[in-house]
Amino acid sequence: IAYASVLFGNNPNETFEIAQKLKKENFRAVKFGWQNFGLDFSKDKEHVVAARSALGNEINLMIDVGAVWGTNVEEASRRSSIFKDNEITWLEEPFYSDAYYEYSQLQKKTNLPLAGGESCHSIESAKNMIRYGKVKYIQIDAGIAGGILAGDEICNFAEQNNVQYVNHT
Repeated sequence: IAYASVLFGNNPNETFEIAQKLKKENFRAVKFGWQNFGLDFSKDKEHVVAARSALGNEINLMIDVGAVWGTNVEEASRRSSIFKDNEITWLEEPFYSDAYYEYSQLQKKTNLPLAGGESCHSIESAKNMIRYGKVKYIQIDAGIAGGILAGDEICNFAEQNNVQYVNHT
């Protein structure tokens, strides 16, 4: 599904307004990211609740945190109830792109649907994100990973491993 990709608002009310506007524009999926997210638990909760409230339950909600937690699994896992309660489709880039162990630990600890891989610089790094990072969604920028043929090989590997390939372009 093609989705809108936007920043969180400066406050939860702005996030709500952005989500409402995108719903009126008939988007079936919306990804909110980075800005004003990841450093304050209560504000993070308010933003996600605002987005979900405006979108309703019929629209997919994805959250992209832009590696804000580095390798800190505890900080990321603290928010698992926020993400689960608001039925996110995926949590994108909670950690640095090569933090496969941390991805796998977060997935094991929370069972959150994780997305990552936009910074994978080769076919093997993408395969390792799938093998060891335990992502449910592999997001590849073919220009970084080696081109269209590399993207195709990664897509085939993802499908063989029950992982959804998402073009990140």
